[in-house]
Amino acid sequence: MADTAVKDFDTKRAALVDMGSNGIRLSITDISGPFARLLPTLYTHRVPISLYAAQHPSVSTSSQNTTPDASQPIPQSTITQILTALNHFRVICEDFFVPSSSVRVLATEASRTAPNASDLVRQIQDATGWTVEVLAKEDEGRIGAWGVAWGFERVKGLVMDLGGGSTQMTWVNAKEGDVRMGEGDGRSLPYGAAALMKRLGDGEGSGEGMEKLRGEVVRACKGAFEEIGVPSEALKEAERVGGLDLYLSGGGFRGWGYVLMSEHPVQPYPIPIINGFTVPHERFRDTEKLQAAVKASQQNKMDDIFRVSERRASQVPAVAFLIQCLTEALPMKIKDVIFGQGGVREGALFENLGKETRALDPLAVAGEGRAVDWEAESDILRAAIPSSTPVPPTITLSPPHIPEIFTPELLGCIVPSKTGFADLDGTKETTASVALRLTTSGAMAKVLPLRHNQRAAIALALCARYGGPESLPPEDRRFLHRLQALAEPEISWWCNYIGAVAALISHLHPVGFKDGQKRRINLRAEWVGGKDKKNADANEGNMRWILRLRVNFENEMWREAGAKALGGLEKVGKRKNWIGGREGVGWKIKLEVG
Repeated sequence: MADTAVKDFDTKRAALVDMGSNGIRLSITDISGPFARLLPTLYTHRVPISLYAAQHPSVSTSSQNTTPDASQPIPQSTITQILTALNHFRVICEDFFVPSSSVRVLATEASRTAPNASDLVRQIQDATGWTVEVLAKEDEGRIGAWGVAWGFERVKGLVMDLGGGSTQMTWVNAKEGDVRMGEGDGRSLPYGAAALMKRLGDGEGSGEGMEKLRGEVVRACKGAFEEIGVPSEALKEAERVGGLDLYLSGGGFRGWGYVLMSEHPVQPYPIPIINGFTVPHERFRDTEKLQAAVKASQQNKMDDIFRVSERRASQVPAVAFLIQCLTEALPMKIKDVIFGQGGVREGALFENLGKETRALDPLAVAGEGRAVDWEAESDILRAAIPSSTPVPPTITLSPPHIPEIFTPELLGCIVPSKTGFADLDGTKETTASVALRLTTSGAMAKVLPLRHNQRAAIALALCARYGGPESLPPEDRRFLHRLQALAEPEISWWCNYIGAVAALISHLHPVGFKDGQKRRINLRAEWVGGKDKKNADANEGNMRWILRLRVNFENEMWREAGAKALGGLEKVGKRKNWIGGREGVGWKIKLEVG
């Protein structure tokens, strides 16, 4: 029986050791079924052993030393610490029924370049029985690119991973389970956060030495960009849309991302998860402002920046220096900067999943199994969103644009039956609050491969579904306003509308749809023109757009059951409930009930 249990876990759990420059990360992941797309973590631990620091135990402050010193062998005392940690992890793997054949040990830059790398590898293999894969530069860049691809439903842009000893640069086009890189694959540059910090401290941090180093890094970044082979059609598209997207991962860049969060116009920033955090390039490259913020936080210990340790804070000047060089080196404008959580662990695991699993939209996976038939509910909800064709079609002014964020997959996270979200089965005083925080500290917070605008939209719509602002205590109302500011007014209004429609559906189908079950409600939405002297749209005199929603119930019993929810839906269209009040953003809703 025991053997059967172990065999059963052979392909369902994977253990991984990531021997990075600044620490050794140990993890066990569930890779079974469609949820494998999310790489759910069963166990994780970081061993604070810096292999880079072990090879560079002292930093000379002499201004005469303008070249990086040679690496020293990793001390035996450090190797012994590593062996102790790995043997401890070996026992943990046994506790989780993970066989040795399902354990991967990946060694990156700091292990690869150590003078005694072969001795380190031999001792690990002798002590644990595990094979150590020492990644080549190209493999490290490839796995990092897969890690970034894991974190989003779609990636197309320049990808950079900032570690302690090196920086990886790759072009990535990832969609539908395929991850393609530029013709030249990735490039590894010897400018990690710790490595640059050391050189800046070794006499290259000011004057002629700094300018010489700046020129070196700029030339290296220029050369790497040319060598990775960004497709010409991608460059043309970037010119058309205003620039390339830049995806960043690695501890150094993530630290910079958390500093950016602390200086974001929306404060306190409502989403603590780094994956999916997006800023325009102009804010990203404002290095002086961000360095000043870090310095101020170091002086005031009561105002520490979330997730920025003393070590990360000390590396901020080096990260700022690299960003300045990168901005100067790239031949075209960067549009948006998107931060990713995925690294070696996520890349190594994601690359080995089946293409069908990789192609799954993270939002679709997040909604899996939460309703009897969430797609049927999603279809009804989509029917409540009008198309771009107005009624009558003779009106020349285009109707309002429906934000692209409201995909079928996102709607599927809003409409599942109430029993699907166990966390929402609370008291009437708490349900709206729990719904509001579902994507930031609730059940969906652990669904990492999401963008921040998706998290905000789902939270706002779910909150509206379970009562909206009127059901929130004061502190949560403030949190809601911050999410609305992050999502922007138009998306926020649509979230209120979609949430109200979802509430109506849940009154009629509280446990979702069963196979072959007849719908108790049908919806149809369309834009119609109306007259409004106070709210005239340009080019059409005093015309304004009205959202007409036709609601047809199966019978009078279900009509009465949905009456209260219909009232809540109608309220969303009243001016006083628009985002920003009567002069804000919103549309009148005209209900036609049958």
